[in-house]
Amino acid sequence: MTIENSVQEIIRLMEYSPRNIFHMPHNNLFRGEVFLLNYLNVKNGEAYPCEMSEAMQTSSARIAAAINNMEKKHWVQRKKSDFDRRKTVVYLTDEGRKYILDCKQKAVGEMTTVLRQLGERDALEYLRICKRLAEISGIIS
Repeated sequence: MTIENSVQEIIRLMEYSPRNIFHMPHNNLFRGEVFLLNYLNVKNGEAYPCEMSEAMQTSSARIAAAINNMEKKHWVQRKKSDFDRRKTVVYLTDEGRKYILDCKQKAVGEMTTVLRQLGERDALEYLRICKRLAEISGIIS
């Protein structure tokens, strides 16, 4: 099977999978507001919106809308930067931290179930391939 055939087969499987197995149960950790909350959590609870926009590879308008929604849910707060009063910093609140930790805990449980079903050998192979993809994309070195 050629690489091109493999790509087509993977895309076909992704399109027709009722539960997108290629994103696994943890996919919500890497999309939308949950991604941003996790990003803030990893960044010690604070970041500039421009950093969040870059990390999510989306527009500043989309980030502003997400921050507005998260503020309404009391997950984040905006404050003026202590270093540059022209800039705004987004802070993770205690409620936001609790929510993202709950999401991560749920994702760990779901992923554990899936990897147990795969079996140790296939789970390690899946991890190896994920790491290799991360290396190729420059996420890790």
